[in-house]
Amino acid sequence: MEKDVVGTVKTAVKQGTQAALQPPSSSSNNQQQQQQQQAYAAPSILNIIPAAAAGLADITGRGVQQFVHPGTLMGPAEVQLLQQRASGAAAADDTWRQALQALQASTPLAYNHHALKDFQCEWEGPKVGHEELVEKDGVMVYQQAVMWLVSGDERYAANAAGIIDAWATTNKRFCGKNAPLEAGWAIASFARAAELLKHSWPGWADSGAEGRFMGWVDALLMPQLDHEMLHRLPLANWQTTVAECKAQLAILTGRRRLWDEALAWWHKVFDAYVKPCGECGETQRDLFHSQFGLGGLIQLAEMAWQQGLDLYCYQNSRLFTAMEFHAFITNGGKPQECCYQLKGIGFLPCGWEVGYNHYKGRMGWEMPQTAKMLAAHRPEKYVFHWGLGTLTHYRTAEALHTQRPPAPA
Repeated sequence: MEKDVVGTVKTAVKQGTQAALQPPSSSSNNQQQQQQQQAYAAPSILNIIPAAAAGLADITGRGVQQFVHPGTLMGPAEVQLLQQRASGAAAADDTWRQALQALQASTPLAYNHHALKDFQCEWEGPKVGHEELVEKDGVMVYQQAVMWLVSGDERYAANAAGIIDAWATTNKRFCGKNAPLEAGWAIASFARAAELLKHSWPGWADSGAEGRFMGWVDALLMPQLDHEMLHRLPLANWQTTVAECKAQLAILTGRRRLWDEALAWWHKVFDAYVKPCGECGETQRDLFHSQFGLGGLIQLAEMAWQQGLDLYCYQNSRLFTAMEFHAFITNGGKPQECCYQLKGIGFLPCGWEVGYNHYKGRMGWEMPQTAKMLAAHRPEKYVFHWGLGTLTHYRTAEALHTQRPPAPA
């Protein structure tokens, strides 16, 4: 199953020059999108603060006064539950234990980074560094950080910090037409790992890695994340990836400007990308890229939830509809709205467990198509900046239900 997931992602990324390394072409769909836009340490060192303690803010984000830490796809309560499950202090079933075993098997204690001095990834031409940064180190940095949380072995934390520091001190050139997307993919994972280390591992502060990491990001990566091309391309998976990346950097550093930019991108893309029926702007393109785009929207919605902000309910909870719509396709169905040939059908771990945990676990809404799809593909693998959700989010809402504060008045 793991090889199937990796294969489908690599297919999406390496189909000559026409896949994820190239944005969707400008067409009549682009014109429609423009019209829509115009219309609209160990567990003991964790500082556990329930994210919803102050109540959920409105969808603009004005209610988020300060960031809750650790703030990733997991909040403090989820991190604590993860560690309790791993130690045996909290109940875990075979599905969760299989996810833990998969992480252990795929996360070596001895790991050498792949940092490069020069990174250049084009739509057509050189693609130097994508595999090293995104598919290898971008995946491993997060897995090593999570392994630290579940094992308590500081060597995993040091490995994650070492990967971050290696790229921050080695890479001197980051360019190419695909560079904005590559930066988003990788730095979302790097910053997520850094946030977990910062609020769980004493060695993070002593290492000085955060200063070097942000120095590298500000000098070479932020110009890509702010690239004017993002304003010219059709609103799709590029911008959702960049939005999630900026949100994670904002939580890590406390830079509210990045948080506001991330939320602005999220709403702008959502309004243009997700139709009321659940179809997305890239569904006709292929299911790979639809999942890329949806994954960014779902994962940023979860990050916002952990900060007391409910994006899941936006546009009458349209993300719920979009998840069921695309899960139906993955399960072999064809929605009546899809009057075209469906392409790139296959499962990718793009936020599915995260979104399912919210809508089914927290809200109690049945999601038969998503449930069927997840049952066939668990445990989720971690690819690019998505996944590992079976380990981190499987039935967490149910387990934490009695710990939830009362709903705001």
